[in-house]
Amino acid sequence: MLRPIEKDWLGASRIVPMVLSAPNVAPTAAGTTAPIVQTVTVTSTTPGFKTGLFFNTTLIVIPKGIARNQSENYVPANVKVVIGVNNSVTWINQDNLSQHTIVTTVVPGGGSQVDLILGTNETYTVKLTVPGVYHYYCMWHPDWMKGTITVLGG
Repeated sequence: MLRPIEKDWLGASRIVPMVLSAPNVAPTAAGTTAPIVQTVTVTSTTPGFKTGLFFNTTLIVIPKGIARNQSENYVPANVKVVIGVNNSVTWINQDNLSQHTIVTTVVPGGGSQVDLILGTNETYTVKLTVPGVYHYYCMWHPDWMKGTITVLGG
């Protein structure tokens, strides 16, 4: 499928982001079938952005220019994931102005604590295996860069 090309606010061409899902099913241990979710995300090809495909992960983008724009946030800022379906979460820093952090402030008991720095075009993936709500933020931009991940049991 070809995606349209549009101009961003600086006039640079970029491919319109898209998400594709393949509705497949697989047998379960109980002898029934369950949907397999495979998500493909295509990101912009504008210079300073990382192009890539992310399979079976939930992608959270740190957008270009967020360090200077307090109306921006992680995209999406709030997500729900399901254990065994899409509980790997990948952050990608597309901001060419600044490094950013991902620091969890609230983690369910037994859950994964995250505390890291991402440079431009760097990614980090964590597999969340404990149900509950995870709150995180950027320690350098705590007033506007905040997010929540809700992990549901599979």
